[in-house]
Amino acid sequence: LTELIDEGSETVAKYVYDYLGRRVMKATTSETPQGTGTVFFIYDGWNVIAEYEDSPAVAGQAAATSIGNTDAPTRVLCWGRDLSGSLQGAGGVGGLLSVIENPQSQIGNSKTYYFGADGNGNIATIVERDGSGSGAEEVAYYGYDAFGYEFHAFDLDGSGYISENRWRFSSKRMDEETGFYYYGFRYYNPELGRWLNRDPIGEGWKSYEVNILLFIVNDSINYYDIIGLQKGSKLGKDLLKELIDPPTLGGNYNFPEWVLSNVNKIKRCIQCVKVDGEVMQE
Repeated sequence: LTELIDEGSETVAKYVYDYLGRRVMKATTSETPQGTGTVFFIYDGWNVIAEYEDSPAVAGQAAATSIGNTDAPTRVLCWGRDLSGSLQGAGGVGGLLSVIENPQSQIGNSKTYYFGADGNGNIATIVERDGSGSGAEEVAYYGYDAFGYEFHAFDLDGSGYISENRWRFSSKRMDEETGFYYYGFRYYNPELGRWLNRDPIGEGWKSYEVNILLFIVNDSINYYDIIGLQKGSKLGKDLLKELIDPPTLGGNYNFPEWVLSNVNKIKRCIQCVKVDGEVMQE
């Protein structure tokens, strides 16, 4: 997706990507909710760690004229371990820890927000640290259905940050102008529960994923998507249980025979554990 055009054939937004396919710049017009402006994105791997804006997206925020002549980002993001148990094994899903708004503000309005995710890596709650650093207050709470549609959002302190925050479902950034989530290689529409663009790997690579717009095999409870390319799962744990307590073979249990007949399943189990970062003892 490189350009967004409205029904009147007017440009609403333009997007620029680097050689890896990461979106590094977004330019919007007055037709968008946030108004005219440009946002530059800085990455660590596939996780955004800083944003620079050339005009305020929210009243009172500091503005950066361009990424080339300012040392002050509009916001800085801190990431920890995601659902894989590693820093980016799950594409950052569930790994967002905090966002600092206007970290180098000269007018004293720098704010730090801490993010809490649910079991599927969706941002569920946001806590703001007070100016003295001695206390904190919960400012926002989100609720989603299985496919990321936001069915409720509570502004707990009346600050409005619940709508200003863009990091929500799957710990991904939601674009104000479209409501789509940017995963990396694809955009996701939570209202339809489908990807906006086709799977880069093409059609029919697996019998159950012949639909190139399908969102993680219609099972977002047990799976998560890694940067819009592949799914990660928690199936490794279930397969481990079967390996630990395998079925009998016709009443005459023969472990070597069972292993030989389930080689592919064992390989899948090991692969799932590596992807999920699950502990073997579980």
